[in-house]
Amino acid sequence: MEVLCVYEKDAEFLKFLSGLALHPGARARIRRREYDETMTLTVGNKVVHLGKPATTRIWVRGLPR
Repeated sequence: MEVLCVYEKDAEFLKFLSGLALHPGARARIRRREYDETMTLTVGNKVVHLGKPATTRIWVRGLPR
C-alpha cells in the first residue's frame, strides 16, 4: 500500500508518524490485522504497530502486485 495523506492537524501525531517513516508517498505492507483493529505494518525495514485511532487517520491505496 502507499500512504496518500494523513488526516490530522495534531503536530505531535504527525511527528510520531514521521518518526515511523509513515508520510505521503511512503510504501508499507500490512503484516497482520487484529480483531481489535490494531495493525502491524512493515515500512521499509521497520515493523510498526498501530492502533485504530492512528489507522483511521492514514489514508492509503493499494498497489498492484
